[in-house]
Amino acid sequence: MTKGKGADYTLETTGRPQILRQAVDCLRFTGVCGLIGAAPLGTEVNIDMNNILFGRTLRGIVEGDSIPDIFIPQLIELYVQGRFPFDKLIKKYKLEEINEAVEATEKGSVLKPLKSAKVWKAISAAAPDTRISCVLYSMLQSRCPPSRPNR
Repeated sequence: MTKGKGADYTLETTGRPQILRQAVDCLRFTGVCGLIGAAPLGTEVNIDMNNILFGRTLRGIVEGDSIPDIFIPQLIELYVQGRFPFDKLIKKYKLEEINEAVEATEKGSVLKPLKSAKVWKAISAAAPDTRISCVLYSMLQSRCPPSRPNR
């Protein structure tokens, strides 16, 4: 596929350190790896420094690194034109379906399970175990809130 030269770009979407390492290792010398997978706070990864030394780039990406005032209207226009099937990328869950949401996310059958801030508060109150709360919050918001760090 790359004729032995490596990929120009890779995206790590799982939040798993070993996958990030592979995504960096398979880059060509000037390749760029985008990290968009949300891992628990404190997760570390081992990277061969020589892979970076030769010009490879590892870049974290949050919320797509877009300018919302420009990007969101563009997405809406693409949706209206039928070119961006946003409604097929998400699935809404009720609070009592939270286990279903977790299972669908782990299987990869849902890209983004949606919950409201109201639901997050209910989950947070109902799940005193910080790890569980942060995993659920991570699914819903792509990051753990500073007031409830992972342990």
